[in-house]
Amino acid sequence: MKDNYGSKMFLVFPVLMNLAVLVFIWLIIRRPDKIKFTFEINENEREKTYHITQLALVIIAIFVTIMMTPLSFSDVVYK
Repeated sequence: MKDNYGSKMFLVFPVLMNLAVLVFIWLIIRRPDKIKFTFEINENEREKTYHITQLALVIIAIFVTIMMTPLSFSDVVYK
């Protein structure tokens, strides 16, 4: 049963928020040398540290997408 019509922004906002977070993470993944680490990186371990950081950010991006997808469709599918 329909009780009230809501704003269409509630359908678009989670998708846009997910895209904004993913673009931000993608920019960091592309240029890990711009990250201000709280520890000093040796020259011989720089590539390994960047690779681990990029891998962690990819996992965070996947997690964010998995968590945001049900939010995107919660108003349409789950109610």
